[in-house]
Amino acid sequence: MLGVGTLLPYYLFVKLYALRGVPNLSETVPGDYYFIQDASVSLGHILAFDMAGIMDKEFTGDYLAKVPRYSNMVYSFLMFVPLLFKRVREEVFRTAELKAFRNVMYVVVFFTMWATLGYSGPSWLPTFHRTMAFISTTANGMQSGIGDLVVRLMGMIVQVLRFPHRFQLVTLMLATILMAISLIWLHDTFMKKGFGEIVWVVTGKRIGEKKARGQKRASAREEAGRFIPVLMVLMFMVPIFSNQSYRTVFSSGDFNHFLTPYPVGPLKEVKEALLQLPPGKVVVLPPTETAKVVLDINGVEHKFIDKFHIYYLDLPSYYYGLTGDSDNKHEFFLMLRALYYQQPWWVNIARDLNLKYVVVNKELVANTVGGQEYLREVERILIPELDARSAYLTKLLENESYVLYEFTDLPTAERVPLYLDVDWNSFIRILSSNLELTRYYDLRHTMVVGDLESFDSLTMVTDDEHESALDLYLKANKTQFFRPSSVILPFDPEQISSSYYLSPMFRLFQFFSDSKYNRLEMITPGLWGTIEGGFIGVPREAPFRVDVTLPEEGEYHLLMRGAISAVDMEMTSKLFGEPQRITLASDPSNLVMFDKRLVFSSSRVPFDTSGYTNRELGMLIPSDVVAVNYQYQFFDLGVVTASKGKYPIYFNKLNDAPLLLEGILVIPEDVYKSLTLPLNVTVVQPDELCCGSVIIQGEEP
Repeated sequence: MLGVGTLLPYYLFVKLYALRGVPNLSETVPGDYYFIQDASVSLGHILAFDMAGIMDKEFTGDYLAKVPRYSNMVYSFLMFVPLLFKRVREEVFRTAELKAFRNVMYVVVFFTMWATLGYSGPSWLPTFHRTMAFISTTANGMQSGIGDLVVRLMGMIVQVLRFPHRFQLVTLMLATILMAISLIWLHDTFMKKGFGEIVWVVTGKRIGEKKARGQKRASAREEAGRFIPVLMVLMFMVPIFSNQSYRTVFSSGDFNHFLTPYPVGPLKEVKEALLQLPPGKVVVLPPTETAKVVLDINGVEHKFIDKFHIYYLDLPSYYYGLTGDSDNKHEFFLMLRALYYQQPWWVNIARDLNLKYVVVNKELVANTVGGQEYLREVERILIPELDARSAYLTKLLENESYVLYEFTDLPTAERVPLYLDVDWNSFIRILSSNLELTRYYDLRHTMVVGDLESFDSLTMVTDDEHESALDLYLKANKTQFFRPSSVILPFDPEQISSSYYLSPMFRLFQFFSDSKYNRLEMITPGLWGTIEGGFIGVPREAPFRVDVTLPEEGEYHLLMRGAISAVDMEMTSKLFGEPQRITLASDPSNLVMFDKRLVFSSSRVPFDTSGYTNRELGMLIPSDVVAVNYQYQFFDLGVVTASKGKYPIYFNKLNDAPLLLEGILVIPEDVYKSLTLPLNVTVVQPDELCCGSVIIQGEEP
């Protein structure tokens, strides 16, 4: 009843008010296993009252102190005094109502501490989230309606409660009440019976000589004026100031520069210049949410999010940071990827985004205190790269902190929609070979909502017309495409949600590496080329499921879309008469294996996999061999005949080779057999992409 009375209103508040209008909560504020793991707090930190905070981020680069401040456990001791000592319980909670109050308070405290643990500590520790994960994965493996109901219920609880560290706020709130109760007991006991009584309750030993009751009370009152201030100092000030970071912050006068005002003079100069110019979209680079610091003109460090510049300039812009729109993240990822690698095709992306002004923040410097940092050295790259593109940009202003550029080569007429349905390398080559391409063509991307759902006409470059026809059919018939079940993602570490790497977007750059931070165990160009802007990665042996719906009775073709290294799977569903064993692998032109030692070398050659079974190959990935994905594709799962309804398809992956799964397209068999590109689509070769002659209206710019 307590859960219904508290969780239901919170769920309604989140769903109907706080996140009203958010189309995809899992993309905007992901809640998968690894997000929960990142927000988990160890027992030591909980007892030390350490919580995620901006000041620890200032000192260490991480929001949570690397080592608990153990001296602060004095506060936890105070909170639990009534539980630890029987005489305190008997004196404080004398009536039935007070005992009920005590029970409720401590039950909630222990539950919130248990829930705050999340996935921290040893894997055998049955925390709240691990318990839910065990129930959910067990129920999911039942492959039954009851199991599905249990999984959905567990998933709803996690979506409402979200991250473990939120429970810690409840613990801290209750601690203020329970600590006060302990302090009041200490005060009253001392005033009535003296310090010896407190020592006796705590240690079981008497100190001093026994005095008459009246003499004892008089002595206690006489000592109280001196003792109580000392008690408060010992209980509160000593634990706090026994930590170097606390001493530094509270003795500095400005929270160790955290509260030092930021001098906006140079930025104000940029704003005044922009207000005198023709209107246009403004973007400030490099992004500040890459865990870098801003070193102002006075030499003081600050940490900002990108919204700071957006709000201060108060001009049309894009926000692609933590909670930014997914479409902004997809397109800005392409621009930042080209800029970071100093490849000139960023000009085409910037023009396609209709960026009028670029402001470079010279105050942004590398993180000085450690912690994870994205786009290392990008602050050294930007100005030289922009200066090198003087044919497209003009430097308008430069002061001690900022440089203002104007993009002088924006389109001046309506452009032809262009869909480059090619592999990643070909995409880069096409955009790099002609930096004026987007003056005449409007780039359309599969991962951007609304780009390919409908169009009057479309020019396309493709290396496989049938695959492109399927892409366009899928975009026009989204209800026939079914993504993997996301309800199990908070509980299953073997299913890696791409949304984890989209928030913040800069994590996508880890997909270009073979480091431990790329949990996919496959190199892939971010979310570029995905049909809906997301996928799940399954790098090891693991089960997963996709629920498909047949709109009416008939014969349907099932097509899985994704990128697969070399995978053996069992497929079970009521759609099939019996379990199906399948072997899937991307075409060699779409996914290539390389020797790990040479994967980033210009002299690399594909690894010869012909002498290995899929299981043997999986054992080599990623320690010796690296899979590199260049393009997603469809995989044929066969033809089924069934009546209208929902059908879960259960997959059991049988080897450790990585797989990226976007979803399954259900297409009527007769439509599949006759599917061709729409008549309003014109296929051209890359060298046929022309310039002025493709302008729909107006003069050539």
